[in-house]
Amino acid sequence: MNRRIIILIKMGRKKYILLTGVVLLAGCGGGGGDTSTSTGGNTNNPTYGDNYITSTYGTAKLEFPNGLVVVNQPTSGLSAQGSLGNVIVYLPHTGGQANLTVNNDSTATYIYITSNGINIYNNADFSLGSTNLSWEQVSCSATYGNTYSNEFMVKLTHSSPQETGTFNLNLQEGESINFDNFRLYDLIQQNSSNVCDLGDYFDSFTVKANVMPQVNPVSTSSCPSIDLGNGNYSVPYNATCVEFNIKDNDGVGSNHQYSLDGTNWVPVTLPASVQVDVSSLPAGSSTPINLYVGETVSNGNKSFDGVRLYSFNILKDVQAGLNIYCNDGKTGNVWQVNNGETCVFTDPTQGSNAPYTHSINFTFNDGTSSNCRLEVYKNGSLVDQGTYPCNGVNHSYVLDNADTGNGQQQVDVKLYKDYGGNNVLIDAKTFYSRINKAPTLSLNTPSSWPKEGRNFQFDLASCSDNEGDAVSLSVSNLPYGFSYTDNGNGILSVSANPVPFELPDGTSLVHHGDPDGDGRWDTLTQQIYVSCSDGVDTVTQSMNFVVLDTNRALYVTQYPAGGTYSIGYTIQDQIQCSDPDKEDVMWYNILWIYADACTDNNSSTLCVIDHSTGRYAIDILSGDVSRGYVEVEARCRDLPGGLLAGVIVIYIIR
Repeated sequence: MNRRIIILIKMGRKKYILLTGVVLLAGCGGGGGDTSTSTGGNTNNPTYGDNYITSTYGTAKLEFPNGLVVVNQPTSGLSAQGSLGNVIVYLPHTGGQANLTVNNDSTATYIYITSNGINIYNNADFSLGSTNLSWEQVSCSATYGNTYSNEFMVKLTHSSPQETGTFNLNLQEGESINFDNFRLYDLIQQNSSNVCDLGDYFDSFTVKANVMPQVNPVSTSSCPSIDLGNGNYSVPYNATCVEFNIKDNDGVGSNHQYSLDGTNWVPVTLPASVQVDVSSLPAGSSTPINLYVGETVSNGNKSFDGVRLYSFNILKDVQAGLNIYCNDGKTGNVWQVNNGETCVFTDPTQGSNAPYTHSINFTFNDGTSSNCRLEVYKNGSLVDQGTYPCNGVNHSYVLDNADTGNGQQQVDVKLYKDYGGNNVLIDAKTFYSRINKAPTLSLNTPSSWPKEGRNFQFDLASCSDNEGDAVSLSVSNLPYGFSYTDNGNGILSVSANPVPFELPDGTSLVHHGDPDGDGRWDTLTQQIYVSCSDGVDTVTQSMNFVVLDTNRALYVTQYPAGGTYSIGYTIQDQIQCSDPDKEDVMWYNILWIYADACTDNNSSTLCVIDHSTGRYAIDILSGDVSRGYVEVEARCRDLPGGLLAGVIVIYIIR
């Protein structure tokens, strides 16, 4: 639209010329918001280079020493995605600087900058990088309608008409900053008031820090690993490699490559996987791994190279072995077995509290909180499993009692550790279990029990093992003088040659006589215990073992004196006997050879005897005993009705 207006045009330092004419009013794009005059037909005509932007009227220039400028259409994978304009400046991933050069014959240029409509003053991504730049709060009425009240502006102090100041663009990788106002003012006085005279401005543009390719260890079946956080990764104790994934995050760069030392570079096409050898790293130790990635960012005319270092710490796990313990539920015994060994358990069906339960316990601890999975196989079939933290694996596998007597079972146990979703076998053992079947024991009763003084030998027990194991037999609490023989063929023999009469202390083996009054000589009945073992289980049975008494004959140790006596005299005499069986009760009696010689006609007792001592008295009375001699038989017995010993004594009567 054409209008006739009067404009003050700045001509050099503090020189203004009043011109009258027709002027084209042009909007200043996103950068100004004011209207500005055009001299020489240069209205709204900024220029762009590979690493610079000029202001709308060419009085200022922003140069990015290590950056690239892209306008409108992308080139070489770059895209202008500034949210407020179609110009984007790419910086390396570490950020960079911008050098602002201004041609102005004033002593200072005041620069008003906003990002997304907010003053740049408090933006951490932007700072002043040269001493000729400073912050100043300005209040003014700006030409073309704007008014500022205590707004922070960057003051560029001129030591010459062309002055360059440096801004720091403190961008982190992938961050961006949008400049929607970048205006250059002269601060002048008019009618005692501050006027911000717009001299030039930059169209909206965006500065973005490049995003380098991302590197992360990745857990694979061939190179498993666990992310422990803070750049630390663990690998199995027997790991041979660590795999890293390199991917492009923004599609901007090209000419991708990597290096393990920062010197020797390997070109790659992203995404790419790189394996680093860790086979020489000892278990339980760690090593740092540095991986450099590089890419080239280009706009078709110019490029810059970016290099980023990724550092990781690789910890190789300790080789913590799986522990295996056998738990015999019958005996309570617990013992450890190693690879290839056998857990042999007792017969769970035998015993006072049968049936019993046997188990095998597995423990493992590598000090990590990762998940470990335990699998138990019997004869090739999965029979038990469980998942636990690797610093507290404790699993019991209960055996099936149906396997009792069925021989040896192969047990395979496998321990897996979760490395980033890959279950890695970290230990495996093969051992064996066998649940024993107790042997079968049979006791025999002899047709005739052993008797004192006679030889005895008898096959008392027989034993066989269901699984063909060798058995051993024994017997305890046999009577004195008896011994046993394990014949080695499952037969146990008991013998005595001969059966003794006495114990070592001289007392009788069998209690002789008839103290219980049953009319029989007593026998020895003693409970014995016969055992059979197959090396694992021991079967014990008891029986009453009988020793028959043999009553031995008495013998006289003290004889009656005999002698010559007169009628009317009382004879005092004694017989003493000894019993080799010692425990018998001695019984004495006297017998006159002549019938009724011990009684008179008045039935008074003539013969008096002490049955326990053998003492006796005979009254010689006239009329009862004839002169001459009298035969008297003195006897002793070991029990009434038992064996008899005695002598005949002759007494002469005169």
